[in-house]
Amino acid sequence: SVFTDFTSDFNLISPLKTLELASKNGLLLEHIKIIKVNEIFGSKNAFADWISGWMPHTKYLPEALRDAFIDEVIERYLERRPGSNQNGKIVYFDYWLEILVEKS
Repeated sequence: SVFTDFTSDFNLISPLKTLELASKNGLLLEHIKIIKVNEIFGSKNAFADWISGWMPHTKYLPEALRDAFIDEVIERYLERRPGSNQNGKIVYFDYWLEILVEKS
């Protein structure tokens, strides 16, 4: 598999782990909130361009396979997220963690 040595460019950590790290580094929590985000893309191509810009998997693929891989990712996303294809527009559902800390 081309993903044998895959490492993500992202550190996905839980809200609890975030609080632990803040405390360990002398920061006091002021505010924490999970925000649901819906981003709307005007077309499948616009969605593909956006995904291609940040998805770390593509750098492990030969360039000739990247477009087909992104197409497959989008198809799987649309299958697993009913309602995300709205008349040709793609709605991307995500969650962001908003944190406000103060130096103690």
